[in-house]
Amino acid sequence: MIGYPLGHTLSPRIHRAAIQALGLDLSYEAVETAPERLPAFMGELRGPEWLGCNVTVPHKQAVLPFMTELADEARAIGAVNTVVHRADRLQGHNTDARGFVEDVQEHFGPVEGKRIAVLGAGGAARAVCCALAKPAERVWLLNRTPERAEALVRQFGGALQLGRPENLREAQLIVNCTSAGLHEGDSPLADELVPEGAALYDLIYNPPVTRLMKAVTARGGRAVNGLGMLVRQAAASFHIWTGVQPPLDVMFEAVHV
Repeated sequence: MIGYPLGHTLSPRIHRAAIQALGLDLSYEAVETAPERLPAFMGELRGPEWLGCNVTVPHKQAVLPFMTELADEARAIGAVNTVVHRADRLQGHNTDARGFVEDVQEHFGPVEGKRIAVLGAGGAARAVCCALAKPAERVWLLNRTPERAEALVRQFGGALQLGRPENLREAQLIVNCTSAGLHEGDSPLADELVPEGAALYDLIYNPPVTRLMKAVTARGGRAVNGLGMLVRQAAASFHIWTGVQPPLDVMFEAVHV
């Protein structure tokens, strides 16, 4: 895992648990990589001992020029979270959209035909929009700067359109892709805008319960954090590197230790 700063990333714990359960001769390390160090690390990644790496902020787009080829999802999202080293070639993948859809559907059922409100238009929202643009009936994008939301609508099309606060009452699911909630007391929505009985998927998982999640449950709704997305995108990365389906139950158990 490369990123800067990495802080208390859960990824090593998740992957090491799967490696141990499967008895594979692999290791997974967190390598804090400052932006100026990125070119050197991408060169090292071509060494024979490397299968690849996960990529997190601020490098998901910065690694693009170093890729020999891009998988369809990575090209569509315009970002890479998984790099595979094969025969001196670096393949860029993105498993965020897959991890998101799998976990959302586990908790809230199929996204096909749903009306969904997405909060935010940054990097996380790109993966979510990529995942929802085709199957959903309608996806309203609400963002503080409409220009960024408009750019996503132009790029992904499909069910996407600019949203307004009143669309929150029409949505069958609200997805928070903003960072508002990482700090206690922050929320992307004023409490009075939270609809009664809403369904919320908040990509934030630390803290495990955000202010927005509390507001939703206080109004009789249901809120789920993004920890499952983290585990499921990790499982997809693991399979890309190894060709082996990792044990999801073991990976989920690892984050709850």
